[in-house]
Amino acid sequence: MFNIRKSGQMVLAALAFVCALAVGFAAEARDFRVRGTDMGGGGAYEGRVSAEIVGNTVKVVWVVGSSRYTGTGVIDGDWLAVYFTGPTTGVALYKVDANGAFHGKWTTAGSTKVGTEDWFPVQ
Repeated sequence: MFNIRKSGQMVLAALAFVCALAVGFAAEARDFRVRGTDMGGGGAYEGRVSAEIVGNTVKVVWVVGSSRYTGTGVIDGDWLAVYFTGPTTGVALYKVDANGAFHGKWTTAGSTKVGTEDWFPVQ
């Protein structure tokens, strides 16, 4: 059943996080469940991601299976762009929704294909 109070709290928390990102205030790290598809519609994957404000940027850490990726991002309104490194290097672009989830696309250096990725807040 839809819980307006809990949904309202999630929206406020998401907006506070995005606003804090936008103006560069210190904020605690936020943890998310991540689900995505490999580039070109390949296999699905799941893992965890943490996003933390550091100065005017966002530090992002993904753990997917045994792989770890780190990235640096910038926020503009409800958009988050991230450059990442790990087993591969690439870029990702996400849009935050009213529930505090991020939905985006990503690619790796030199590729002509795109994968998808969604982050869901861990409660």
